[in-house]
Amino acid sequence: MALALMLAMLNQQARNPVVQLAQRTLSERAFSVSLKTLPVGQLVQHASRTRLGDYQYASEFAFQLSHAQPVRVTENRRFQGRPPYPLISANQSDNTNTTTTQVAIAASDQGLTALVSHGKATGQPNVQPLSWRYGLTDYLAVEQWLTHSQPAVGASQAFRSIDFSKLDLVTNSWTYLGVTGSGATAQTVSGQGHLVTKSSPQDDVRMYLDEHFRPLNFTMAGTFELNHVPLDLLPIATEPVFHSQTYQISIDKPIDDHTNTSVLTLAVKGNTDLIKNWASASVSNGDWLIEGRRGPVRAAAPTAVADYGREELSYPISHPTIKRLAAETGLKNLSHTTIAHELTAFVNEFIRYDHHSTMQSVLDVAVTRTGDCNEYAELFTTLARALGVPARTVIGLAYTDDPAPAFALHAWNEVLLSEQWHAFDPTWNETVVDATHIALPSDQGGLLIALTSLQELEFGLVAVQHLL
Repeated sequence: MALALMLAMLNQQARNPVVQLAQRTLSERAFSVSLKTLPVGQLVQHASRTRLGDYQYASEFAFQLSHAQPVRVTENRRFQGRPPYPLISANQSDNTNTTTTQVAIAASDQGLTALVSHGKATGQPNVQPLSWRYGLTDYLAVEQWLTHSQPAVGASQAFRSIDFSKLDLVTNSWTYLGVTGSGATAQTVSGQGHLVTKSSPQDDVRMYLDEHFRPLNFTMAGTFELNHVPLDLLPIATEPVFHSQTYQISIDKPIDDHTNTSVLTLAVKGNTDLIKNWASASVSNGDWLIEGRRGPVRAAAPTAVADYGREELSYPISHPTIKRLAAETGLKNLSHTTIAHELTAFVNEFIRYDHHSTMQSVLDVAVTRTGDCNEYAELFTTLARALGVPARTVIGLAYTDDPAPAFALHAWNEVLLSEQWHAFDPTWNETVVDATHIALPSDQGGLLIALTSLQELEFGLVAVQHLL
């Protein structure tokens, strides 16, 4: 009787759509990664079942955009092999040639807990309880939707996924766009397949699937293209895409006394399609213009306090190192406006500028006290949030005349004051930024497109006004 009951349970479990789908996904697949047709890396995904019957999914994303600056991101998820197939563990490791950030999520009777380790000079890992639940059904939700629901063309569905950077679940919207045919939509896709898109807070993905709904080709944020390749073609030989001159736009004439500019108008030459979604761009008499203003103020979304006041992997506000440094500022319990002004000077004095600095975590910066504009901005964002002030890092362009007049890549900050975003620049100790600060799109897709296309643009100085 007991044996018959056990067999019946196993048979019922085997007929479970999630189990059937999980069994079909047990394989190893590889993808080449390209940026602007240049090979920059590879992605390898491996799905297996452990000796205990648990389902395990692993991936390794390795790429190199600049010379001698490789990046490797590995992720693992393990789900219990019996109903309700909960998440047992998950981890992510983000490795560069200078720092490593690791997140390890583990399940217990009390729920999920995350251990976070930043950089190489941070002491004990930071432990954080997690309030959410996640399982194999969530992980394979998109595949279930496509294979079992047979959605109509244009149908959309929202699904949850783990966001390691926020230690939370995010909701992504997927849309089925129908059957593709014989490579008509992508040169790398042959035969009949399917096309789906994902819209998410992080990036947009456009994915081509074979007749069994397995990925063949997909683009990420409109810039990276990944193509399925045989495993024996690995490793992919990479070609550096970025060089120092890549991160700037030349201008036809110098801007005198640029730190005292109040209004700036630039004419854009070259591939102007690239700037159409820049907030500072406009059209006048058929010409595309960029306008900069001193002390820009931007409207904030209703969710800004929650979105930009919280802890994230890049902003470990509950870490003891950050708590101690925030206390050292002496700014606790002051007004948000006062904190923003005083914190600008504090960060400016705390970090010694190093133009040749490689990317560091904020916890490493707290120890080394060196960095470039990115380290200034990221430390400012972290300390502001630790002091209870919503803040974010802005990536954009700012004027430089060294070695020649140009707008070079730069990072500064925005702080939420009176329900509006106000700009501060701790690198240059500006509590009111000058008009030569041009913000790039804040969404990941728009930012990546801008960063990879700056050399296709030129600026012409149309008009400039200075403070009296």
